[in-house]
Amino acid sequence: MAAYMIFIREQPIHDEAAMGEYRRLNKDSASGHALQPLVVYGNVEALEGAAPDGIVLLKFPDVN
Repeated sequence: MAAYMIFIREQPIHDEAAMGEYRRLNKDSASGHALQPLVVYGNVEALEGAAPDGIVLLKFPDVN
């Protein structure tokens, strides 16, 4: 059974250099894993409260 992870960024990025390093480390750690990005930022419509700054939704083949 597939497993999904949702990452929500609530505020804009304040340190682009640190975010670049974070992206690099995440890209390296994801190699060799069968994950599928389903949503990577894009338009967001909040139904209640303030809209988040960004959302990422990843799909994994299973929880292992």
